[in-house]
Amino acid sequence: MENEIKVGEYCRTKYGEIGKITETFPRLKWRKKKASSDLEYNLIQKHSPNLKDIIQKNDFVNKCRVYEVEEKGITVYQTVENSATDYNWISFDEIEEIVTKEMMESISYKVK
Repeated sequence: MENEIKVGEYCRTKYGEIGKITETFPRLKWRKKKASSDLEYNLIQKHSPNLKDIIQKNDFVNKCRVYEVEEKGITVYQTVENSATDYNWISFDEIEEIVTKEMMESISYKVK
């Protein structure tokens, strides 16, 4: 992964937000969710033209928890009807939504 961030690359911040770079000069702009906003360079944890480099274990893709990121897709945990956990494979072109583990942690309520 190069240090130079380019237009069209995916970025992951240290807060777990994922977006796509839309402009790099004079400020770094990126598109996250549906709105475009500024992004500070020091917040970027990872950047890459490939989405596979941004997704991490325990993120959620298409409502399934990521078990392993592979070259052509990801393996996810999937709960089936009888509440057993099974594994499923999702290719990168089938990804519809990503919720990072940091986002899940930030909205979770811990019961003590």
